[in-house]
Amino acid sequence: MHGSRAKMAEEEFSLLAKGLRERFPTAKVEYGFLEYSSPNIYMALDKLVAHGVAHIYAAPGVLFAATYAKNDIPLVLTTYQEKYPQLTIECGQELGLQDNMIR
Repeated sequence: MHGSRAKMAEEEFSLLAKGLRERFPTAKVEYGFLEYSSPNIYMALDKLVAHGVAHIYAAPGVLFAATYAKNDIPLVLTTYQEKYPQLTIECGQELGLQDNMIR
């Protein structure tokens, strides 16, 4: 997620991560924001590496393919992976508009 100055947005994203941890108890789930909020994306990646995770799947928490999803997040992940060549990082797509969202 991009990050927000609104505390409620941070809390909602934190609850999403908590729900994913409960749904997938064997997976290491962390979250980080690009800016404005904490933890940032680097902190989340560092936690995963510290836990010995060798393959990271990053799911951008953005609705549309704006600059954050197309440029900023992939750049951060590529730069991070250069620091840890043994690490595999995949980046998913933006959430996108789904039919059931507009019904």
